[in-house]
Amino acid sequence: MNRELNRRQDLEIRLRQALQLEQFGLHYQPQLDLTTGELVSCEALIRWEVPGEGMISPDDFLPVAERSDLINTIGEWVIKEACRQRRKWKDQGFDLRVDINISGRQFFIMTCFPLSGVF
Repeated sequence: MNRELNRRQDLEIRLRQALQLEQFGLHYQPQLDLTTGELVSCEALIRWEVPGEGMISPDDFLPVAERSDLINTIGEWVIKEACRQRRKWKDQGFDLRVDINISGRQFFIMTCFPLSGVF
């Protein structure tokens, strides 16, 4: 029990540092129409790469972020970054829908306090 609590606390501290050090990135998974093979959208997937350590699985860090206020900050970054990338693609003539996963906590916050200026 103590070991798990210490692990989560350490991971939360590292998540805060990762935000400051800009260690998060988005990878875009293509979504295809199975009947035509046409690319219809892509899904923005958050990844965390720690220098000298490698990738940390979202399965490890997202539950910790969910239990803290960090999920909202991370989610806001994901939305802004995905919108920035979509705009870049659109400006290059590639109009593609970008799908974003958000947490229930973030959905509530966004409904009550919408992000301004990201779309």
